[in-house]
Amino acid sequence: MAAKQPRTKAKSPAEAMGMKILAGSNKEKALALEQLTEDLLDELGYFDFRAKLSPTGLALDLKARHLSGSHRLHCHGRTIAHEIRLDELRKVHRRYIQERKRDKRLAGVFFSLSGFHPTATTWFSRLDSAARGD
Repeated sequence: MAAKQPRTKAKSPAEAMGMKILAGSNKEKALALEQLTEDLLDELGYFDFRAKLSPTGLALDLKARHLSGSHRLHCHGRTIAHEIRLDELRKVHRRYIQERKRDKRLAGVFFSLSGFHPTATTWFSRLDSAARGD
């Protein structure tokens, strides 16, 4: 009889959280991701959502405005089964910085249903506040 393996514990509650979108097709998964994102952003005070869905890549580009009227948001999301790696976070952050140069009212929110790889969170936390953006 094999010995029981000890359970690994997450370092923080945020690292322990995960979510999986179940649907009959990729299009339904993309629509569910859109609805979930809109619901989350609605709770943060955003409205006037304009989404572009890519069911084949399970990707979402969403733009919204904040109730205060001063901030606009550009959100890019994908449904992937693994944590966001450093190269993926850098790529999205680079897109955010380029968009921010065009529109200073733009705000960015980085979130992942599957979590972020520890190297990605370390890299982001080491950025100075100007590089991270608003």
